[in-house]
Amino acid sequence: MFRVLHNILLLILVTVAAVTAQTARPAPPRARPASVPGNVAKMVPVVIDGTTADEKAVVVNGVAYVPLSLLGAVEGRTAAYDAKNKRVVVGSAETIMSGNESSPSGTKPVLEVVMGKPGFKETVESLGLVHKKETAIPEKLQFYSCVIINNENAIKPSVAEELKTYLREGGGLVLAGAAPLKLDAKMARSFNDTFGGRYDVTQLSSIVDWFGCGRIFSIQMCDWCGQQGRGEGSLYTNTNHPLGTPLAEATALFGYKGTKEYAVLWDSDEFCETVAVWKSEKTDSTGIGAFVHPYGKGRVYWQSVIDDPNYPKLKELFRAGVWRAATGKDLQ
Repeated sequence: MFRVLHNILLLILVTVAAVTAQTARPAPPRARPASVPGNVAKMVPVVIDGTTADEKAVVVNGVAYVPLSLLGAVEGRTAAYDAKNKRVVVGSAETIMSGNESSPSGTKPVLEVVMGKPGFKETVESLGLVHKKETAIPEKLQFYSCVIINNENAIKPSVAEELKTYLREGGGLVLAGAAPLKLDAKMARSFNDTFGGRYDVTQLSSIVDWFGCGRIFSIQMCDWCGQQGRGEGSLYTNTNHPLGTPLAEATALFGYKGTKEYAVLWDSDEFCETVAVWKSEKTDSTGIGAFVHPYGKGRVYWQSVIDDPNYPKLKELFRAGVWRAATGKDLQ
């Protein structure tokens, strides 16, 4: 113990407030006398702007002491001792107050907006990313690298502008199925007509600038219906190794005949990167089944069908789409 205390005396002392991940209250570091109170000392990582430093801090009775080698990086910064995750966090006040941890790569957490149990926690964590869950879209999205909308009841035209701003500033957004229709200011009210009623092709005029596609319709639309009014269609990859996956071009991802609704998109702009297409088994018509669209510093990923136990390649493509939305990169 004497040796530990002796080593601590050689450190540049920086005080940080003891907090939990939920109630972090950052305080700027301040110098302390070269003495260590109490007799319980432990070494903890130091995370600076989402990156874990090579050196560690010493914590004694909730007070953290940062080594001389990190002085330049932490001096004058806001810092906090994250007691829950046993580490010292150095960064902006907003980052610390959020209570969000970064992945080992430094990427901010991925938020899934979902009611009940998270549907994509395993998918997100398989990418080495931190998964968070909310039942509604929070006010401050800048704490997240990507937002996955898995609860259509949480989206409506009034949140479209917030999502647009988030994308413009560098965020990633993942949408699926008919979710874009519920974001459109003019056409959200016709959701039940398009998916469960008249099956019209519906314009997405108020979100097309950031979403990237201008029209959406159901696979049950007349031109796509097969025998006895049953929708028919298959989903295929549109490129070789889409989004860095091992999938070859024209790989069958999904096939369907029945009365269930599946969304198909048309009218993509020049910046859309289509990675999967629907093909009608009846008329040879085609439509977009999955794509990435850049907007500002961010990007949106949309996939018509995400998961089916009989078609595992759907999840493989979706996983790559989440990674692209969160990082802007293809899988390696």
